[in-house]
Amino acid sequence: MRSLFLILVVVGAFTSCRSSQVLTDYTDPMLGTYKVIAYDVPTYGDVHATFRLLKSNGIYTADIRNDLNMVDVHKTEVTGSRIYIEAKAANQEIYFDLTVKGDSVTGWLSDMYRVTGSKQHK
Repeated sequence: MRSLFLILVVVGAFTSCRSSQVLTDYTDPMLGTYKVIAYDVPTYGDVHATFRLLKSNGIYTADIRNDLNMVDVHKTEVTGSRIYIEAKAANQEIYFDLTVKGDSVTGWLSDMYRVTGSKQHK
């Protein structure tokens, strides 16, 4: 009986530590929802987009929605305050190279179109 209790305590402690580690992913200040505008994109004009930056098991992912359609994201990297996303939209390969300062976002879409925006808070 005593050994069963000891096993339950050890398993409980392990589970508790594991849960704490998972929660640390949610404290990453880069995670969240961002609204951005890519300016003067040929054929489309100013393109408004929303993307969510997520992290699971130490790996960043993003999903992007814009005025026109869902964007298929292939790669997401975060280094310091920089977010780099490779994706396909309207049958074109595109990439975002963004810098986050506080809640402000600036950068470029495919090195050609200026992007500005902000992190959203619920």
